Amino acid sequence: MQTGSIASHWTMRLSAFGGALMIVAFPLSVSLSQAGLGLALIGWILARIWNRTACQQRLPLRMHPFFWSALAVYLILFATLLVNALLAEERIAFLARGLRAEVKDIILLPAGFWVMAWSSKPEGRKQILRWLEWSVWLLLLTGFLAIWSRYRISKIPWLLLHDWQVGPSVRFQHHLATIPLGSFPLNVYMPIGMMNTHLTYAGLLMFAWPWLLLRTLHPWIRQDWREYWLGPQRYAHYWHWFGLVLASLLFILNNGRSALLGALLSGVVGVLYFIKVHWGRSALKLLLPAILSVILLTAFGSLAPLIHPRMARAVNALFSAEKKHTDHQRTLVWNGSLELSRQSPLIGVGSGHFEDRLKEHIITYSSQHPHLWPWYNLAQRGHAHNDYLHLLAIGGLFALAAYLILAGVLFQSSLIKLPLELETWKFGPLALLVAGFLQCYFLDDEVILPFWIYVGLCCGAAITESARPQKSAPGEQ
Repeated sequence: MQTGSIASHWTMRLSAFGGALMIVAFPLSVSLSQAGLGLALIGWILARIWNRTACQQRLPLRMHPFFWSALAVYLILFATLLVNALLAEERIAFLARGLRAEVKDIILLPAGFWVMAWSSKPEGRKQILRWLEWSVWLLLLTGFLAIWSRYRISKIPWLLLHDWQVGPSVRFQHHLATIPLGSFPLNVYMPIGMMNTHLTYAGLLMFAWPWLLLRTLHPWIRQDWREYWLGPQRYAHYWHWFGLVLASLLFILNNGRSALLGALLSGVVGVLYFIKVHWGRSALKLLLPAILSVILLTAFGSLAPLIHPRMARAVNALFSAEKKHTDHQRTLVWNGSLELSRQSPLIGVGSGHFEDRLKEHIITYSSQHPHLWPWYNLAQRGHAHNDYLHLLAIGGLFALAAYLILAGVLFQSSLIKLPLELETWKFGPLALLVAGFLQCYFLDDEVILPFWIYVGLCCGAAITESARPQKSAPGEQ
């Protein structure tokens, strides 16, 4: 018994270390974050083997309707892949390719279960909140550093070993502007942090931005202005504003419009919720930052052409004053995705086979409309640029229905009142549902892993709070 208790203790510590690595490392490296997930799960499993009772008390295995719907999405994708493989000529090759594609992301879903279990206890919840804050600041720090770096930060170790030789797989950052400062011109680049693409970085930022927004606004609205600006917590408040402004600037320079739209709308939902539940008439104080934000955005948009033409194009594209070439390509891919779903509405084309089937459609369709061939030939055809259409195309109507249920459960869960320390975190995952209309974020393993982490935190807290006896509403701080 003594040996089992000691072994359980150390396996729990291993699980905690893996969980911390998983959460803190996702802004730095998806591989490192996935390694942390593996350690967290190994420690959890071993702890249950050595001392099941103690582990169940510390890390209870629970389910939430959201995760049932998430499991349903992946199981339907797997089932439709099997059916398509049975109908294919080369069944084994068809199945193997599909298992290496969208279906494989089910291995990241346990991250949500682990976080949900770990956050079911107050001490575990505090740890996860601390790790998440560290990850957000790492995300902002790497994004800020990337603004001034000609080289992609994640590739600098490789470049050091290869005499700073760039190539197709190791490219320069996207240059946005050159600000003349005498003999030392200052170059500004598109911030992507440690990620490989600006869309992935924007996908991570969209989860954090609503938290930064609500965490900054809540004390500002609830406290007297003297206490807020001059009280003992004033430096923390200054830091909150700095983080929000920095994240907003990174979003604008990043130009990830789908993620920005998702972050803005989830932030609006969060603000409306806080007005209803926490702020009441005090929310009239929001008018001042709203007016200042409009003035600053207008000034930035007006000054962008004076800074650099590339900066002007980026800002114009962000606010739809100028169309990007990918806008036209996206509509062509959407059209092709709808055609694939029309041809196979129930079972789709199968995981991992979207690009090949879309290419077949492009060849047929372009033979009938030759003027579209150059545009189709330039389009990025690896995914549908829309989570909903992509799931419909590869998994059929049942996969789309399961994902819509997932979205509905997530939105409903975000309206459940949680402890105030969690209220500001729970709206970030909603951004993925909105951004998914313009980009495939649900199928990006670098984005979906933190998504499960955020959702697991809120679902675990929701289960714990629902199990507690109802108390009279205490006064909020």
